Amino acid sequence: MEAPDTTAPAHDTPRRAALEALLRARSSWLVAFSGGVDSSALLVAAVRALGAPRVLAVTADSPSYPESDRRDARECAAALRVEHLVVNTNEVENPLYAANEPNRCYFARASCSMSSSRSGSRAA
Repeated sequence: MEAPDTTAPAHDTPRRAALEALLRARSSWLVAFSGGVDSSALLVAAVRALGAPRVLAVTADSPSYPESDRRDARECAAALRVEHLVVNTNEVENPLYAANEPNRCYFARASCSMSSSRSGSRAA
């Protein structure tokens, strides 16, 4: 996978500039990274704002997340030269997630967040 040009000013918009300013307000970022369009856009914006060494991408390793998606996420993070952590999550064991209510994504993200905080890894 070819890395997007994170230095190119093409397609700059006021919203993107505002996002990058917000990202620069912190010294580092952990991005919950599924490899989908939304998290990929956020990961690229974080790299543009801070540089790859100050960004950590975290992807769930879960029965609810296909291996092919994890592979795509690994390739994208590698192309961006971002440290990529894959954490084991267990959201499928949480009855609130298993109930499949509209807010189940919250429980999946919370599980990923708790797993990554227990790992002890963080962006530099």
